[in-house]
Amino acid sequence: MVRKKIIETAARGIASLRPGFSEALEKYGIKGTDISRLFGIIGSDKSLVGKEKTLYMRQLNKVLKNPDDFPEFMLDIQKRLGIGKKDFRDGGLAEILEV
Repeated sequence: MVRKKIIETAARGIASLRPGFSEALEKYGIKGTDISRLFGIIGSDKSLVGKEKTLYMRQLNKVLKNPDDFPEFMLDIQKRLGIGKKDFRDGGLAEILEV
């Protein structure tokens, strides 16, 4: 319960950083709570360590401020969160045909 309140508060804080911030990210299906979840996913990712993780976080901050300037990075974020369009490379057809 407490963790959920902290995440919701953080999401509201992130969304209020810049006017239009939420609307720009919502075009890609990303909400404030998704951003908090994304930082948790990246924080616990063992493949990113040290300087590489720092550089990735810096790039992520740039992308979140201007998502329309980085459409490919936004696709990566959607894949990490498990949202967005499915394509053939991601097993999209198998998921579509699965009943």
